[in-house]
Amino acid sequence: MPQKTRKILFWSLFSVFIVLAIIIPAYQAGYRIDQNFNIAQVGGIFLALPENGNQIYLDGKLEKETGYFSASFYIENLKPKNYSVIVAKDGYWPWTKQLEIKENMVTEAKPFLLKKNIEGKPVENNEEIMNEFLNRDSFALKTNNKNNIEIRKENGKIIARWKKGPPLPYYFSKEEQIIFQTINEIKNFEFFPKRSDLVVLALRNGIFALEIDGRGLRNFQPIYKGFDPDFVLIENKFYIRDQNAVFEIKL
Repeated sequence: MPQKTRKILFWSLFSVFIVLAIIIPAYQAGYRIDQNFNIAQVGGIFLALPENGNQIYLDGKLEKETGYFSASFYIENLKPKNYSVIVAKDGYWPWTKQLEIKENMVTEAKPFLLKKNIEGKPVENNEEIMNEFLNRDSFALKTNNKNNIEIRKENGKIIARWKKGPPLPYYFSKEEQIIFQTINEIKNFEFFPKRSDLVVLALRNGIFALEIDGRGLRNFQPIYKGFDPDFVLIENKFYIRDQNAVFEIKL
Protein backbone atom coordinates (compact mmCIF):
# COMPACT_ATOMS: atom_id res chain seq x y z
CA MET A 1 0.00 0.00 0.00
CA PRO A 2 1.51 3.37 -0.97
CA GLN A 3 2.58 5.59 1.92
CA LYS A 4 0.16 8.37 0.88
CA THR A 5 -2.77 5.93 0.95
CA ARG A 6 -1.70 4.66 4.38
CA LYS A 7 -1.64 8.23 5.71
CA ILE A 8 -5.10 8.94 4.34
CA LEU A 9 -6.43 5.71 5.86
CA PHE A 10 -4.74 6.45 9.20
CA TRP A 11 -6.12 9.97 9.47
CA SER A 12 -9.57 8.82 8.34
CA LEU A 13 -9.69 6.15 11.05
CA PHE A 14 -8.28 8.58 13.59
CA SER A 15 -10.99 11.12 12.70
CA VAL A 16 -13.70 8.47 13.08
CA PHE A 17 -12.24 7.50 16.46
CA ILE A 18 -12.28 11.13 17.66
CA VAL A 19 -15.86 11.64 16.48
CA LEU A 20 -17.04 8.43 18.18
CA ALA A 21 -15.12 9.35 21.33
CA ILE A 22 -17.22 12.52 21.48
CA ILE A 23 -20.57 11.17 20.25
CA ILE A 24 -20.83 8.00 22.37
CA PRO A 25 -20.34 9.67 25.80
CA ALA A 26 -22.66 12.51 24.73
CA TYR A 27 -25.31 9.98 23.68
CA GLN A 28 -24.93 8.09 26.95
CA ALA A 29 -25.29 11.38 28.84
CA GLY A 30 -28.62 11.98 27.10
CA TYR A 31 -27.67 14.43 24.37
CA ARG A 32 -29.37 14.32 20.96
CA ILE A 33 -29.68 16.54 17.90
CA ASP A 34 -33.14 18.13 18.00
CA GLN A 35 -35.46 19.08 15.12
CA ASN A 36 -33.60 22.40 14.70
CA PHE A 37 -30.23 20.60 14.50
CA ASN A 38 -29.20 21.87 17.92
CA ILE A 39 -27.61 19.62 20.52
CA ALA A 40 -29.99 19.13 23.44
CA GLN A 41 -30.52 16.70 26.30
CA VAL A 42 -33.44 14.31 26.11
CA GLY A 43 -36.52 14.14 28.35
CA GLY A 44 -39.31 11.70 29.11
CA ILE A 45 -43.06 11.21 29.60
CA PHE A 46 -44.78 9.61 32.57
CA LEU A 47 -48.50 8.75 32.41
CA ALA A 48 -50.41 7.73 35.54
CA LEU A 49 -53.22 5.66 34.04
CA PRO A 50 -56.51 4.91 35.82
CA GLU A 51 -57.04 1.69 33.88
CA ASN A 52 -54.82 -1.16 32.72
CA GLY A 53 -54.88 -2.78 29.30
CA ASN A 54 -54.38 0.50 27.40
CA GLN A 55 -52.84 1.27 24.03
CA ILE A 56 -50.50 4.26 24.08
CA TYR A 57 -49.65 6.12 20.88
CA LEU A 58 -46.88 8.66 20.48
CA ASP A 59 -47.12 10.84 17.35
CA GLY A 60 -49.51 8.31 15.84
CA LYS A 61 -47.26 5.29 16.47
CA LEU A 62 -48.24 2.53 18.89
CA GLU A 63 -45.62 2.76 21.62
CA LYS A 64 -46.89 0.29 24.20
CA GLU A 65 -49.82 -1.82 25.32
CA THR A 66 -49.98 -1.82 29.10
CA GLY A 67 -50.59 -5.19 30.72
CA TYR A 68 -53.24 -6.10 33.24
CA PHE A 69 -50.79 -5.71 36.12
CA SER A 70 -49.47 -2.29 35.13
CA ALA A 71 -51.42 0.97 34.99
CA SER A 72 -48.57 3.39 34.32
CA PHE A 73 -46.35 4.25 31.39
CA TYR A 74 -42.88 5.80 31.17
CA ILE A 75 -40.76 6.46 28.13
CA GLU A 76 -37.38 8.17 28.12
CA ASN A 77 -34.80 9.39 25.58
CA LEU A 78 -37.28 11.71 23.84
CA LYS A 79 -35.95 14.69 21.93
CA PRO A 80 -37.26 18.07 23.15
CA LYS A 81 -40.38 18.99 21.14
CA ASN A 82 -44.18 18.66 21.27
CA TYR A 83 -45.56 15.13 21.11
CA SER A 84 -49.09 13.97 20.38
CA VAL A 85 -50.10 11.37 22.99
CA ILE A 86 -53.20 9.17 22.68
CA VAL A 87 -54.37 6.65 25.25
CA ALA A 88 -57.03 4.25 23.94
CA LYS A 89 -58.90 1.22 25.19
CA ASP A 90 -61.69 -0.82 23.65
CA GLY A 91 -65.09 0.36 24.86
CA TYR A 92 -63.73 3.63 26.29
CA TRP A 93 -63.49 7.19 25.01
CA PRO A 94 -59.89 7.96 23.98
CA TRP A 95 -57.77 10.56 25.75
CA THR A 96 -55.44 12.76 23.73
CA LYS A 97 -52.97 15.48 24.67
CA GLN A 98 -50.17 17.57 23.19
CA LEU A 99 -47.25 17.38 25.62
CA GLU A 100 -44.07 19.41 25.44
CA ILE A 101 -40.86 17.56 26.26
CA LYS A 102 -38.12 19.71 27.75
CA GLU A 103 -34.45 18.97 28.24
CA ASN A 104 -33.57 16.72 31.15
CA MET A 105 -37.15 16.76 32.47
CA VAL A 106 -40.00 14.24 32.77
CA THR A 107 -43.39 15.55 31.63
CA GLU A 108 -46.32 14.18 33.65
CA ALA A 109 -49.96 13.64 32.76
CA LYS A 110 -52.88 11.75 34.26
CA PRO A 111 -55.25 10.56 31.53
CA PHE A 112 -58.85 9.60 32.21
CA LEU A 113 -60.92 7.16 30.19
CA LEU A 114 -64.67 6.76 30.60
CA LYS A 115 -66.73 3.88 29.28
CA LYS A 116 -68.75 4.69 26.18
CA ASN A 117 -71.73 2.84 27.64
CA ILE A 118 -72.00 3.39 31.38
CA GLU A 119 -74.68 1.23 32.93
CA GLY A 120 -76.89 2.53 35.71
CA LYS A 121 -78.59 0.71 38.58
CA PRO A 122 -82.12 2.02 39.29
CA VAL A 123 -82.72 3.50 42.72
CA GLU A 124 -86.30 3.41 43.99
CA ASN A 125 -87.92 5.06 47.00
CA ASN A 126 -84.66 6.10 48.63
CA GLU A 127 -85.52 9.08 50.79
CA GLU A 128 -81.90 9.97 51.59
CA ILE A 129 -80.92 10.24 47.93
CA MET A 130 -84.04 12.19 46.99
CA ASN A 131 -83.35 14.63 49.83
CA GLU A 132 -79.83 15.12 48.48
CA PHE A 133 -81.28 16.15 45.13
CA LEU A 134 -83.78 18.48 46.80
CA ASN A 135 -81.24 20.02 49.17
CA ARG A 136 -78.01 19.57 47.25
CA ASP A 137 -75.24 22.09 47.61
CA SER A 138 -76.00 24.86 45.14
CA PHE A 139 -73.08 27.08 46.15
CA ALA A 140 -71.06 28.58 43.33
CA LEU A 141 -67.78 27.49 44.97
CA LYS A 142 -66.48 23.95 45.55
CA THR A 143 -63.22 23.26 47.37
CA ASN A 144 -60.91 20.27 47.49
CA ASN A 145 -58.99 21.12 50.65
CA LYS A 146 -56.82 18.03 50.51
CA ASN A 147 -55.31 19.15 47.20
CA ASN A 148 -55.63 22.94 47.66
CA ILE A 149 -57.88 23.44 44.64
CA GLU A 150 -61.17 25.24 44.30
CA ILE A 151 -63.59 25.49 41.39
CA ARG A 152 -66.31 28.09 41.05
CA LYS A 153 -69.15 29.01 38.72
CA GLU A 154 -69.25 32.58 37.51
CA ASN A 155 -71.32 34.01 34.62
CA GLY A 156 -71.43 30.80 32.61
CA LYS A 157 -67.80 29.97 33.35
CA ILE A 158 -66.11 27.31 35.45
CA ILE A 159 -62.91 28.69 36.95
CA ALA A 160 -60.27 26.57 38.67
CA ARG A 161 -57.88 28.09 41.20
CA TRP A 162 -54.75 26.72 42.84
CA LYS A 163 -54.82 27.95 46.45
CA LYS A 164 -51.38 27.11 47.77
CA GLY A 165 -49.03 29.27 45.71
CA PRO A 166 -45.95 28.14 43.76
CA PRO A 167 -44.97 25.67 42.59
CA LEU A 168 -48.07 24.95 40.53
CA PRO A 169 -49.09 21.35 39.80
CA TYR A 170 -48.42 20.27 36.24
CA TYR A 171 -52.10 20.57 35.26
CA PHE A 172 -52.23 24.30 36.10
CA SER A 173 -50.64 26.78 33.69
CA LYS A 174 -51.37 29.66 36.06
CA GLU A 175 -52.87 30.10 39.51
CA GLU A 176 -56.39 30.77 38.20
CA GLN A 177 -57.77 29.70 34.85
CA ILE A 178 -61.08 29.41 33.01
CA ILE A 179 -61.59 25.76 32.14
CA PHE A 180 -65.11 25.91 30.67
CA GLN A 181 -67.47 28.52 29.27
CA THR A 182 -71.01 28.28 27.89
CA ILE A 183 -74.06 30.41 27.15
CA ASN A 184 -76.28 27.63 28.53
CA GLU A 185 -77.11 26.88 32.15
CA ILE A 186 -74.60 24.97 34.25
CA LYS A 187 -76.97 23.07 36.54
CA ASN A 188 -74.36 21.48 38.75
CA PHE A 189 -70.61 20.98 39.02
CA GLU A 190 -68.36 18.98 41.32
CA PHE A 191 -64.94 17.42 41.51
CA PHE A 192 -64.85 14.00 39.87
CA PRO A 193 -64.86 11.23 42.52
CA LYS A 194 -61.34 10.65 43.90
CA ARG A 195 -59.79 13.10 41.41
CA SER A 196 -58.74 16.71 41.98
CA ASP A 197 -57.83 17.35 38.33
CA LEU A 198 -61.26 16.51 36.85
CA VAL A 199 -64.61 18.29 37.06
CA VAL A 200 -68.11 16.89 36.49
CA LEU A 201 -70.64 19.21 34.82
CA ALA A 202 -74.41 18.88 34.45
CA LEU A 203 -75.45 20.85 31.37
CA ARG A 204 -78.66 21.14 29.39
CA ASN A 205 -79.04 17.53 28.22
CA GLY A 206 -75.98 15.73 29.50
CA ILE A 207 -73.43 15.14 32.23
CA PHE A 208 -69.77 15.39 31.28
CA ALA A 209 -66.27 15.04 32.72
CA LEU A 210 -63.75 17.79 31.98
CA GLU A 211 -60.07 17.96 32.88
CA ILE A 212 -58.37 21.01 34.37
CA ASP A 213 -55.18 20.31 32.42
CA GLY A 214 -55.23 22.76 29.51
CA ARG A 215 -52.10 21.64 27.67
CA GLY A 216 -53.26 21.29 24.09
CA LEU A 217 -57.03 20.78 24.28
CA ARG A 218 -58.96 19.86 27.42
CA ASN A 219 -60.46 16.41 27.18
CA PHE A 220 -64.25 16.51 27.54
CA GLN A 221 -65.99 13.14 27.78
CA PRO A 222 -69.69 12.27 28.17
CA ILE A 223 -70.87 10.43 31.26
CA TYR A 224 -74.60 10.48 30.48
CA LYS A 225 -76.89 11.98 27.85
CA GLY A 226 -80.61 12.37 28.47
CA PHE A 227 -83.44 14.88 28.69
CA ASP A 228 -82.83 17.04 31.76
CA PRO A 229 -80.23 15.27 33.91
CA ASP A 230 -78.74 16.30 37.23
CA PHE A 231 -76.43 14.50 39.64
CA VAL A 232 -75.32 14.29 43.26
CA LEU A 233 -72.30 12.70 44.91
CA ILE A 234 -72.83 10.87 48.20
CA GLU A 235 -69.62 9.46 49.71
CA ASN A 236 -68.07 9.16 46.23
CA LYS A 237 -71.15 7.35 44.90
CA PHE A 238 -72.58 8.95 41.77
CA TYR A 239 -76.35 9.31 41.37
CA ILE A 240 -78.18 10.71 38.35
CA ARG A 241 -81.75 11.97 38.19
CA ASP A 242 -83.37 12.44 34.80
CA GLN A 243 -87.06 13.34 34.78
CA ASN A 244 -88.62 10.87 37.25
CA ALA A 245 -85.85 8.25 37.17
CA VAL A 246 -82.95 8.02 39.64
CA PHE A 247 -80.08 5.60 39.21
CA GLU A 248 -76.56 4.98 40.44
CA ILE A 249 -73.64 4.66 38.06
CA LYS A 250 -70.11 3.45 38.67
CA LEU A 251 -67.39 5.61 37.13
